[in-house]
Amino acid sequence: MSLNVLQEDHKLAEEVLYISFNQDSGCFSVGTNTGFRIYASEDFGKLKITHLYGGIGIVEMLYRSNIMALVGGGKTPAFPQMKVIIWDDERGVQLTELSPGDTVRAVKLRRDKIIVVTSSAVCIYGFKKFEVLTKFDTVANPRGIVATSLEDTGAVLAIPSLQPGHVRVVNLDPLESDSRIFKAHNNGLACLALNSNGTFLATASEKGTLIRIFDLQVTPPTLIKEVRRGAREARIYSISFSSCSRFVSVTSSSGTLHVFDTTAASATPGQGSIQDEDSAAETNPKNQKSSLGILSYVSGYFASEWSFASFRGPAVPSIAAFLPTSPASVVVLGADCTYRKLALDTHKGTLDVCELKHFSEGSGSDGGAGSATGGGAGAS
Repeated sequence: MSLNVLQEDHKLAEEVLYISFNQDSGCFSVGTNTGFRIYASEDFGKLKITHLYGGIGIVEMLYRSNIMALVGGGKTPAFPQMKVIIWDDERGVQLTELSPGDTVRAVKLRRDKIIVVTSSAVCIYGFKKFEVLTKFDTVANPRGIVATSLEDTGAVLAIPSLQPGHVRVVNLDPLESDSRIFKAHNNGLACLALNSNGTFLATASEKGTLIRIFDLQVTPPTLIKEVRRGAREARIYSISFSSCSRFVSVTSSSGTLHVFDTTAASATPGQGSIQDEDSAAETNPKNQKSSLGILSYVSGYFASEWSFASFRGPAVPSIAAFLPTSPASVVVLGADCTYRKLALDTHKGTLDVCELKHFSEGSGSDGGAGSATGGGAGAS
């Protein structure tokens, strides 16, 4: 997943323009006004710095290889913002450029395909000849909402469809012209995330109060779990699955990281029906529920399933991902250039900060840690 800092908070974009985890979250890249930097996620450390004559608004890695996808950004873009530059960082040369015909909002790389997202379409290119394989029109998508699964076999792409709140699911391996479209929310989409093998899809709407998880192994995709992030509306910045798909992390404009347990038993959410976010509800013995559940007849909110664990940090745009080697370790990257590694206690339902660093140029590693608690209605 990625964070367009310039789009989310232009005041913080003086330091960084873009932050993104690579496909397995083992590394992360940072676009700046003078180039880009690459860091290791697990054992924090700078792996590579590349200076260019201008800003990089999008930088996406191809796993841990020397191949990058770059898009210009900032006050003085290094490249046009309507082009994707495929870059060989070992040789420091441009391999080719892709021109989707509109401002590029997001890019995702796979070993055999390049997915380019604009404000109104998604173009899929082949990696060998860099030709357009297919194109899908979308509803207005200025934030470049897109998700791809990790594994090569049975790869899946999820993008907004032409109707607000609807998702299009495309099989990438092999690439199929037919796709599945289904309604995920009544409001417009804000975030999508797939688990590693593309069997489950997590979604959030612009309202940001509920996270819904769909089973993609059936047709049509079926809603199997619905959890509540908080009571107040919030902008969802990221959703991620752990490597085993048991846990799902969510970051939002409230400044709180939530972790949900997907394996906990819960009531069937209306047999796949989509309700309004103010009335949807279910219970779950592992993910905590509101202490006001006795008043559930007033609103479904009071009986909602809450997070298994939560961590309240600074209220800055941030993204989070589980480390590939440890499903109980979460890394949170903030637009204020903070790196936090948190340990999830899967028995107590708590998150503890075990490492805090900064990835701004020339900064140290000191700073406040924030608070970590078990989940529940008190954390929004």
